[in-house]
Amino acid sequence: MTTRTVAYPADGVTMIGHLAVPAGIGRRPAVLLGPEGVGPSDVEHRRADALAELGYVALAFDLHGGSERQVPWRAARISAATPRAQARMRGGLRKSPA
Repeated sequence: MTTRTVAYPADGVTMIGHLAVPAGIGRRPAVLLGPEGVGPSDVEHRRADALAELGYVALAFDLHGGSERQVPWRAARISAATPRAQARMRGGLRKSPA
């Protein structure tokens, strides 16, 4: 398994994600891991790593633009139900693992 930090554009912001890729070559199923409201943490990174060990490409994506966790009141501005959050999640879908 290999892991790396990936930057990708979404909603006019540079997002920072944690990508975990299983060993071997060929096509693999993929999983997106969303963060809690305050942003990505080691929890999401460990889950991505565990999924890669099981053979999945896993991306722990960002909703806030950057790797810094947000304070709850700021994080509440980005909710999964908003068009802005949906655009940022789609940015994670477009990120290629290669």
